[in-house]
Amino acid sequence: MLNHATNHIQTRYAQVKQNSSMKENSPYWIKLLKFYHYSERRTGLTIPFIIGSKQYYQNPKLQTITELIEEVKSFNEQKTALYYCNQIKEYILTIDPNFTNGYAKNTISFNNLIIFPSTSFLKGVDELVHILDCLDVFYNPKIHSEEFSVENGIWGSFSEKDKTLITNAFKSE
Repeated sequence: MLNHATNHIQTRYAQVKQNSSMKENSPYWIKLLKFYHYSERRTGLTIPFIIGSKQYYQNPKLQTITELIEEVKSFNEQKTALYYCNQIKEYILTIDPNFTNGYAKNTISFNNLIIFPSTSFLKGVDELVHILDCLDVFYNPKIHSEEFSVENGIWGSFSEKDKTLITNAFKSE
C-alpha cells in the first residue's frame, strides 16, 4: 500500500513537472515548493527559507518579503497559501491542495494568495500592506542575519540537508 502511494506521488510530481508551472520560466519559489510538496511529501516552507534559497538559484540576489509575496500573489498558475504551522510554530507558504482548494472560513485572499491568519499573529489584520509590515517585523531580522532555517524553534543558517534539498529542487527542472 505504501509503495503504491509513493508511486502515485512520484507520478503526480512527474505530471506537475511536465506542466508549465515547472518550466524554466517558473519562479524559484514555486519550483522549491512543488519539489518539497511532491517529492519530499511535506507541507510548506517558511518565508526566510524560501528567500534564502534564492542564493542557490540562477540569480542569487535575494528578494524582499514584499517582492516574494507580490510575486506569489500574482502567479496565475498556482494558488499558494500562507498559514501558521503549529508543528514548527511559524508561518509557511504551501501549495498543498488541502489549503488551496475549496472554501475555508476566516481566510483572506489576494489574487492567488490565500492567507490563514492565526489567533495571535495577523488576526484582525486584513490589508495586505499591514500583513507585509507584520511579516517584515517578524522575519526581516532573521533574513538579514542569514538565519533562513528553523530547527526545534531555533533559527540558524542552512544545514547540509537544507542545501541538498534546495539544490535538488532547482536541478529537478
